[in-house]
Amino acid sequence: MRLHNSEEPTRPLTPEPSKKPTPKHTKKMSTNKNIKIDYDSIPRSYREYLDLMVKEGEYLAIDDEVDWNLEMGAICRLADETLSPSPIFNKVKDCPGFRGA
Repeated sequence: MRLHNSEEPTRPLTPEPSKKPTPKHTKKMSTNKNIKIDYDSIPRSYREYLDLMVKEGEYLAIDDEVDWNLEMGAICRLADETLSPSPIFNKVKDCPGFRGA
């Protein structure tokens, strides 16, 4: 019984290190040291952040009861695929008093 053909080259037991392709296009990032941040406008909590997004029109409040298992995920995915505002779920099934975003 032959284990391998002596005429064929055998593969090494350890894999060769993969060569990473070099990027064809590289961007040089400019560093702008003159950026000023207004720290007072940054929301301090997640609740403040959600309220700000509602005011800006980036979130849509849904007051109907939704199931947390599959329904919330399907609604979020549909909103993402259609570039709609992100939903905030105010009534989550089996989770009284909790909101989902």
